[in-house]
Amino acid sequence: MNVIKEYEKLTQNIEYKKFMRNNKEYYLVHILVPENEQELEIGYYNPRTDKITIFKTNPITKQKEEDIFKEGKTIQQLEIKKIKINYEEATQKTNEILKKEHSAELVNKKIIILQHIMEPVWNMTFICKSMNIINIRINAETGQIIRNNKASLLDMAGMMKGNKQ
Repeated sequence: MNVIKEYEKLTQNIEYKKFMRNNKEYYLVHILVPENEQELEIGYYNPRTDKITIFKTNPITKQKEEDIFKEGKTIQQLEIKKIKINYEEATQKTNEILKKEHSAELVNKKIIILQHIMEPVWNMTFICKSMNIINIRINAETGQIIRNNKASLLDMAGMMKGNKQ
């Protein structure tokens, strides 16, 4: 899937253009690639209201504005022109890492998001049948592996439970 081309198709859509013309404070913050790779979810954030509006592709539809999940800070803008590593390259690198370093894991679900976390990144999270979570981040400008982390979902749930007490 060519994520950049799908994004460009969205920017030519009449409903999108009307939304952006009437909501100038919104800016691009993420592109989520679903597991079926059929329709992207492209998120626009409004820092004034702390809300996000999602556009889905294939066909293009606008979802209703929602509250955003974040940890206190303003969400960084994702600048498409900075993206040099495409989806195919990022998934190829990720698959090599999974095969080489996490071959014992069976992936149950994957979440792939192009976003800005200190820099533009392909943020790829894999939930495994073993209840482990693998998170791999690839710099979307350079292709450098920024993170390759595996954690137990059960350990994370225990930490969260401990924080609530």
